[in-house]
Amino acid sequence: MDRNIRVAVYIAVGLMAWFASGWWQQPQPETATEQVATSAKTVEVREFSPQSYRPRMTLRAVTEPRRAVELRAEVGGVLIDRPQPQGGEVAAGEVICKLDPRARAEILAEAEAALQVAELDYQGAQRLQQAGIQSQLAIATARAKLQSARAAQRRAEIDLLNSEVVAPFAGVVERIMVERGDLLQPGQSCAQLLQLDPIKVVAYVTEQEIAQISSGDAVSVQLVTGQQLSGTINYVARSDEGITHSYRIEALAANDSGVAAGVSAELQLQLPELMAVKIPAHLIVLDRRGELIVRAVDSAERVVEIPVQQIDEQLDGVWVTGLVEPQRLITVGQNYVSAGDTVVAAAASAQP
Repeated sequence: MDRNIRVAVYIAVGLMAWFASGWWQQPQPETATEQVATSAKTVEVREFSPQSYRPRMTLRAVTEPRRAVELRAEVGGVLIDRPQPQGGEVAAGEVICKLDPRARAEILAEAEAALQVAELDYQGAQRLQQAGIQSQLAIATARAKLQSARAAQRRAEIDLLNSEVVAPFAGVVERIMVERGDLLQPGQSCAQLLQLDPIKVVAYVTEQEIAQISSGDAVSVQLVTGQQLSGTINYVARSDEGITHSYRIEALAANDSGVAAGVSAELQLQLPELMAVKIPAHLIVLDRRGELIVRAVDSAERVVEIPVQQIDEQLDGVWVTGLVEPQRLITVGQNYVSAGDTVVAAAASAQP
């Protein structure tokens, strides 16, 4: 057979096969389109209802001493005794540092004697005035000498008392800065005293959280050491910390177990009661604006999106607000539907 005839035959056969295939497959796309148009996605739903709930606020915190002071010498002198050991517990009024009184006792005795003389002089001047042989000037002079003697006696008494540096409150001698034989100048630090019972627990809250906290609120404290404390809020700051816009809050807790300052902790507060719903965490999704929502099915079997706000979390779910009435929330398939979609809602086979 001629080569040109064979080529023509091949082309003719190919064209016939192409036309035949188009004829046979033409109705199939219409059938697929009809199937897609008539199908609706099936989702599982479960009804959730709001209930009364008191959420918790959990904050990072740290313990601090309730009071921390540096005890300073009010008079100068040589340290002759340091009765309390560093780290020891002391009661209010106990001696921490004792200075050499030197001649302060003698100065006090001299001032007391001078005061007695001034009192006798003033009494004698008063008797002479009653007899009419003493002038008003002499009486005023005697009174001034008496007042001066009293002031001198009081100063001498205070100086003698100040030769002993005492604890102004019960606490722990955290650090002693001097040794026996050191010469202390007036105003020089002798020791640092801490009050750890009750202990202060400090945390910082945001500008949204500060409005939910009040002085007197009960708190629980979980320390990293495993210890637990209970106390109350005693201070809520009214000005922020600056660039962070955080607010300082303080709680006081009984410290019978000797918790140290500087221990990390979690501070938990019970907030006011409100209506909320507990749902599995996986039901919460993000909408196109990045806001938290849940997807539900309404009475017309259409998908609706409801904004929610998480207020607390537990091991078996999270508490949210925003659901003001019972809702059928989508528990399976919520990530594959959008608001307005018509779905087939089936009851969840098992609780999520």
